[in-house]
Amino acid sequence: MKRRLQKKYILLILGYSVVLLLIPYVLDYHSKSAQVRHGAQEPRQQQQQQRCPDLESSMALWNSSEPAAESGANRNRTKKTHIYLHATWRTGSSFLGELFNQHPDVFYLYEPMWNMWQALYPGDAGSLQGAVRDMMNSLFRCDFSVLRLYAGTANISTSFIFGWKTNKVICSQPLCAAYKKPQVGLVQGDVCAKCAPRDIGELERECKKYPVVVIKDVRVLDMGVLVPLVRDPTLNLQIIQLFRDPRAVHNSRLKSKLALVRESIQVLRSKKQSDKYKRLLSPGNRVNRAESYVAGAMELICDHWLRDMLLVSSAPPWLKHNYLRIRYEDLVLHPISELHRLFRFSNLSMSPELEQFVMNMTRGQGYSSDRPFLISARDAKEAIFAWRERLSVEQVGQVEAYCSEVMRHLGYEKRNLEQSYRTAARPWVRKRLGSGVNERLLNSSHRVCEKSKEKNVENRGQRRDQAKVKLKREAGTPSFSAPWRIDTRNSSSLRADVPQRRRSESGSGSDTPPRRWALNKITEASEDTDDNMEEFKH
Repeated sequence: MKRRLQKKYILLILGYSVVLLLIPYVLDYHSKSAQVRHGAQEPRQQQQQQRCPDLESSMALWNSSEPAAESGANRNRTKKTHIYLHATWRTGSSFLGELFNQHPDVFYLYEPMWNMWQALYPGDAGSLQGAVRDMMNSLFRCDFSVLRLYAGTANISTSFIFGWKTNKVICSQPLCAAYKKPQVGLVQGDVCAKCAPRDIGELERECKKYPVVVIKDVRVLDMGVLVPLVRDPTLNLQIIQLFRDPRAVHNSRLKSKLALVRESIQVLRSKKQSDKYKRLLSPGNRVNRAESYVAGAMELICDHWLRDMLLVSSAPPWLKHNYLRIRYEDLVLHPISELHRLFRFSNLSMSPELEQFVMNMTRGQGYSSDRPFLISARDAKEAIFAWRERLSVEQVGQVEAYCSEVMRHLGYEKRNLEQSYRTAARPWVRKRLGSGVNERLLNSSHRVCEKSKEKNVENRGQRRDQAKVKLKREAGTPSFSAPWRIDTRNSSSLRADVPQRRRSESGSGSDTPPRRWALNKITEASEDTDDNMEEFKH
């Protein structure tokens, strides 16, 4: 009798253990049942190609309402200006926002959507995009009452929102006597903390005095969410999108992985059902859960970047007055010229104090990773190339494989397989990008996403079949020719290896073994190249 009870207790404990192990999996990866049913009905080929952004749907966002687009082109340029700094986590967006925070004519809002994401956790990022847009619409109009929806029982005041400890408006007169808004310089949090909290109504009245309102946030995943605000004739919305080397972004996200766990989980929950088991790091790596979340979110970031570039490429001509693309590397390596370009686009004046400020911020004494969210003066070059010393070769290769298309269009060089990526002389960033919209991106990305659907599978199968037939047919013949193409970058190393193998393997003067070895080498190179190309094209 006691043994039966013991067995029942053991089975009960095992059952509870299984349930406890399944709960994190369900919370982290479970998607809506409707998406599962819909995905099961789609053809297999379409499921493999859904990583390519939908070009037609992106163009439809602009073509759905021609009168609204015309009103956006003819809007009054003299009224209040609204600027959104469109970026993702760990791209240097805090530094970019600080440049606007220092300008005397700017009312700066630092990550106002943070409260929403914390209040609605664990909602997926995709379902929160509409709420993010609505909140942004209210904030641009200096209506901060929307924050009460996500504050719970807390009393909304100036000591609660918009990064108040470093906000120049909140910590300056007339709300606080610690600083003066025209005075350029970083705000010390301990000094600002001594100021008494002010009611949110006072902050709204102060907001209406400024000609430019700037919102910096990282929770708009797809720029298509902002299209209704761009076409709204009552707003004068301008978008500044910040990009950064995906390898540097991944390195920075890994450093602060514990602080980004919740955000990474919310981003991953917006992932499509058929892609939810894919990870940036290979399954063989033993990584903790936080690193796997950060790596998985990095995949989606590159997808959204490519989708944004396609959206801009298909936009109407008047968008060039409302959109600016900037790279973090250009901003910190050429701070003066890029700052002039930013303020010229934003219709803001430049001062010698602001020029000196941006120079001091990019010419610091080093690059510390102890406090990654702290805005401070840093060595620009160390900040840009820190990933070369901290990421493994495998991690770099995985990021480059998945973000290859984005890196190519943004001008980031991939590492050389024959040279260590830690070489300091390697030119990893090509020349600075122009301010105009890249029209070639539309055609090239469309070619990658569309033509590969028709030819890639067929060509890959033909190459493998030809390789197998050729290997069997010419194993004993005195000569051979390869009817397929291989990567010319590896041809030099292949030619250099054949004589060495020939000297070691051809004892009687026969050249059949080296030819067979060379044919195998070409076959492997061709298959590996096809596999890598298929991975990021689809």
